[in-house]
Amino acid sequence: PGGAGGAGATARWALPARAADLPLAHLLGLCHTRAPVYASAGLYGADKTPDDLGREVKGWVDAGFDAVKIKVAGAPLAQDVRRVAAVREAIGPDVRLMVDALYMLDAAGALALAHALAPYDIHFLEAPVSPYDIAGQARVHQDGPIPVCGNETMAWAPAFRELIVRDAAHFIQCDISACGGVTEAKRIGELAHIFHRPPTLHASSSAVVYAAPLHVAASLPN
Repeated sequence: PGGAGGAGATARWALPARAADLPLAHLLGLCHTRAPVYASAGLYGADKTPDDLGREVKGWVDAGFDAVKIKVAGAPLAQDVRRVAAVREAIGPDVRLMVDALYMLDAAGALALAHALAPYDIHFLEAPVSPYDIAGQARVHQDGPIPVCGNETMAWAPAFRELIVRDAAHFIQCDISACGGVTEAKRIGELAHIFHRPPTLHASSSAVVYAAPLHVAASLPN
């Protein structure tokens, strides 16, 4: 097992599911047979223009995605506004658009970004400030015009409880490979449900880390 919730924490659920010849979602308590997903990239490039980015993201929509996420906070504010404006123009008004600041800003900078991007109907602003700055993140969430999403780097349900009770995020985001595994992701999702907040499950890096959150998502009522 690696980290707070590595392969071992996932395998402890995968093995009994296989022994019972049932999908993992059924062992966790099936609530849904479908889960919403979004395409995520929208990286920076030395010669990549806002129009290039718009065409890239429009390609995801043409491939069937109805929600997309791009990176922000890696360029001056005016440039990021042009990037987001180009994406919104390319995908139209009906596709959910999210932005990820990768913990790059302080609270003042994140609030400036949120206010500048608000006209483009941003579904959530992910990781606006350092994950250790819960007070700053709470300020961005409470005073800004865009709901905050966080924090995929956190481990264990009590940390997410603090995030919720301090009103530092609306979308409660965990990563099975970091938060403590399938069991803990289920707890975090149920905690979000108790506080009337939607969970979102971050996934990257391997097929297992993509598949396991789908099963957890299928088991969460919210």
